[in-house]
Amino acid sequence: MYKTISFKKKILATAVASAAVAASFSGMTYAQEDGSVEEVMVTGIRASLTRAVDVKRNSPGVVDAISSEDLGKMPDSNLAESLQRITGISIDRTNGEGAKITSRGFGPAYNLVTLNGRQLSSASVIEGGDVDSTRSFDMSNIASESVNGVQVYKTGKASVPTGGIGATVNLTTAKPFDYDGFKASIGGKALYDESNDVGDDVTPELSGFASWSNDMFGASLSLAHQERDSGRSGFANSGWGDKLQRYAGGDIFNSGYTPGAVVVNEPTKATPNVPGTGDLATRLQEANFFHTDTTRERDNALLTLQFRPTEALTATLDVLSVNTKIQSQHSIYSLWFSDSAWPTNAVQWDDSSISKSPLYVWQANPTGSPRDIALKNSLRSIENKLDDVGFNLAYQASDELSFALDVHKAESSATPYDAPGSNVTLGIGVNTLLAQGLDMSGDLPLIASVVQNGEIKKSDVGSTISQLVNARAWQDVEEAKVSGKYEFSESGSINFGLTSLQTESIQKQSDIGNATMRGGWSVMAPGDINPDWFELINFNDYFDGYNSNLSAGAKDLFTKAGNNGSKATSNITGVRVTNFNAVAEAMFADSPDKIPYAANKTDSTDRKIVEDVQAAYVETNLTGNLGGMEVDVSAGLRYETTDVESYSRVSPRKITWTADRDFNNEAIGAAGSLPYTVSKYDYTNVLPNLDLTFHISDDLIARASSSKTISRANYNDLQMGAAGNAPRGGPLLAGGSFGTSSDGNVKLKPIESNNIDFSVEYYFNDTDYVSIGFFDKRVPNFIGREEVEVTYAGTQDPSNGPRALAAAAALNAAGIPVTERNLFEQVARMNTAGCINTGADKTLCGAGGVASNTEAGYLKYSNGVDIEAVAGDPGVTNITSMPTNSKDAVLNGWEFAGQHFFGDSGFGIQANYTVVNGSISYDLYAEPGSATQFALTGLSDSANLIGIYENDQWQARIAYNWRDKFLSNSNVGGGEPEFTDDYGQVDFNVGYKVTEDLTVSFEGTNVLAEDKKAYGRTQNQVRYVDILEARYALSARYNF
Repeated sequence: MYKTISFKKKILATAVASAAVAASFSGMTYAQEDGSVEEVMVTGIRASLTRAVDVKRNSPGVVDAISSEDLGKMPDSNLAESLQRITGISIDRTNGEGAKITSRGFGPAYNLVTLNGRQLSSASVIEGGDVDSTRSFDMSNIASESVNGVQVYKTGKASVPTGGIGATVNLTTAKPFDYDGFKASIGGKALYDESNDVGDDVTPELSGFASWSNDMFGASLSLAHQERDSGRSGFANSGWGDKLQRYAGGDIFNSGYTPGAVVVNEPTKATPNVPGTGDLATRLQEANFFHTDTTRERDNALLTLQFRPTEALTATLDVLSVNTKIQSQHSIYSLWFSDSAWPTNAVQWDDSSISKSPLYVWQANPTGSPRDIALKNSLRSIENKLDDVGFNLAYQASDELSFALDVHKAESSATPYDAPGSNVTLGIGVNTLLAQGLDMSGDLPLIASVVQNGEIKKSDVGSTISQLVNARAWQDVEEAKVSGKYEFSESGSINFGLTSLQTESIQKQSDIGNATMRGGWSVMAPGDINPDWFELINFNDYFDGYNSNLSAGAKDLFTKAGNNGSKATSNITGVRVTNFNAVAEAMFADSPDKIPYAANKTDSTDRKIVEDVQAAYVETNLTGNLGGMEVDVSAGLRYETTDVESYSRVSPRKITWTADRDFNNEAIGAAGSLPYTVSKYDYTNVLPNLDLTFHISDDLIARASSSKTISRANYNDLQMGAAGNAPRGGPLLAGGSFGTSSDGNVKLKPIESNNIDFSVEYYFNDTDYVSIGFFDKRVPNFIGREEVEVTYAGTQDPSNGPRALAAAAALNAAGIPVTERNLFEQVARMNTAGCINTGADKTLCGAGGVASNTEAGYLKYSNGVDIEAVAGDPGVTNITSMPTNSKDAVLNGWEFAGQHFFGDSGFGIQANYTVVNGSISYDLYAEPGSATQFALTGLSDSANLIGIYENDQWQARIAYNWRDKFLSNSNVGGGEPEFTDDYGQVDFNVGYKVTEDLTVSFEGTNVLAEDKKAYGRTQNQVRYVDILEARYALSARYNF
């Protein structure tokens, strides 16, 4: 139980609001005034909700809050999961756990997260092993036990740091002077999660909090340790290489239809040379089954020291340390459906009016020869560290005047651990595939295949091409604030302050693009991987709740297709390496070039963004009467200047043509040895705000707010420097297309949002209320992207120079189709310059003759030669995507919320619903090849319904959270959209107070095992299905 707090009744509202705003962002403390006293009981669900209602009711503008239920106990074990209960807040999940937030339609990059009013350092590497260059903060790195409250500021205030146009989320931590004497709490939790295949089903969580204070000194320490082993499985299609076009026939599959192919519900063909005719059609390039096992270990420590030599002076020192280690092993069974070697024997198209897609597909090699299946294993490893030291000095100069000095320094990093890179992919496969199919008709899309001998055996497994990505990120933050407050009467005050903020963000990446293992590109040495190093897994074992048998429609079409179609099965076998690093080291050592199992020492990318923000603000708070009605006015102005410097060191690239449509892309020279290219820009923002609160009666409040807020561009948008990439889909002369790349723009201005909010709130008592609110956000300079053709002279294309033109001419003269495979073979036959014999046969380069136009002939060359650029080869031309301030956007919506406890019964209910509308949705009917669209990701409706029960001994809560479908990516695979399907999750928590100090609890998360699904232009174009499981926890907490 917390200590009793004294409030002067007449200024209760001011005190509560000050605690939420001024104390958090200015670091000030205020002396209590004598007067009548209220006893505030602050433990339990109802008390927690009462404090949250106090903040909402008494703060200027639109503010929502969450308060801890007890020492070290937030409502949810994950902060993001707690935040999703707030009206207008929805979350993005990683591995089934809340990680990042969206507010009022603005995604994680547009929201600011602070700790005690200080900007958090946020270097991170995303799940796939690449640098996360956004400004979003991963809430899963902060243990909820270290936080005692959260405030969400949805309207702008001059005293609140800039950066969040959706919301600013401030996490507050407990201080020693919050409690009298000694207080402590210790907790333990056993988390049960059976979704994993590797690791433990039951993992521990431990936390503790201790605080001591007297009149002069105080110290508190919060510690938290968590381990979690989890898994997820399902179907995935990366979107890379997918093709959208006006349907022109079988060429949409690159290799076309076979003679007599079974084509059902064929789209209308386009009229040649007549734009806009024919149906839009989309086909995917790759599909896979996957299973991922993840191990996470998180440690948080927070030490707070306070010193109060006089009643007027308080000094506070905070030291925060966060360490999170995450390692995932990812296994796949991958098939490619647009490779030129495999024509399509049968396809049934769906009936979509947006873009028709294959419902069923069957493909087989006309020669009957097998080909390879990718059974890759990836290890994704990252260690996130955050160290933050802050010092605050609060001085009460007089009854009316107070000052505060707040400084802090934060450093964060994201680097690989227990592996040489952030993402290591081992090339593993079998060369036994005879035919393949796709069944998209069910809730879980199914891949189908026919393999030699009817099954995959350990003796079939061999090595192929491996990759190693080594991404790292660092960010340093230094911040200093001086603030003051002058209370000129009980009904008025002025806040003022100066802020200086410097951030330095660094991202580096090296890579080994295509490391040739002993088996080459096509598993040419089956059995070269020791069978004791891996185990066979059946992916269908992971598909709980789904029918993993082919549909009747798929079976019927596959049978009609012939070519082994009647033998098709979706019972899929994969490979899981049992000691990843040891196997990887052995495979790399056994490679023809004896490649070290280590990161490439040459960084291909070395980028740094430095920002210097100087700000001054003034804010006045007044209370008066208008026609006998009390009115609160809060008006402020914030002036900011920002200097931006973009440093880049990007090496030119060496592109090697290694197979039909495969290119190796390596850096030339060490980026670290190059001088930095520095680009600079500066801008100024003037940000006003006005909040009006009308106390229509003691219980009825109306609000009107107007403000301007900003959100700065993502770091990757500001980072200048691109070197160019290889063509997509093969060489240009054989139907490939320009490669894609992206570049930054240091002259981007921050996104400005002009905000208007109206709300009406009716409070029945301390805990019960209903509210309705309307918000409107107008953004005149939203950051979108434009695509331009850029030729990178320093990165040559070996597949598109004089040699390639001569080879194409020779093929035409011989009447041989100019396909990717034939062109590759022909260039090698005609040249020794730039052609490297990599296999045992050293006579392939310059052998003469014409391409064989056969599978065997091509494989001899693809496994035996590489083709490098020579003088005269042109630089690669890319469709380069660049950010620009060029799009207006309007977002508006409604927020409905209510909370009620049914007398003294102990039962209560919370409910809220948010409706969001926007003017920048994705145009699903856009023509193929049109510029990348301006569309806001994360825009969706959301709702919560929570049932509560509490008495002297029992606490119980059951919560349903729902989020509607939303655009999660507007540029997948070269301009295609990705939508995340609507998602609803049920969680519960039941606690029993054994004694006054001991509480045991049982909780469940995602108890209905809701899965996550994403799709492209239509719901039939499934991008992935993540099959997730429920997880449960049994915990105990003891207070001293």
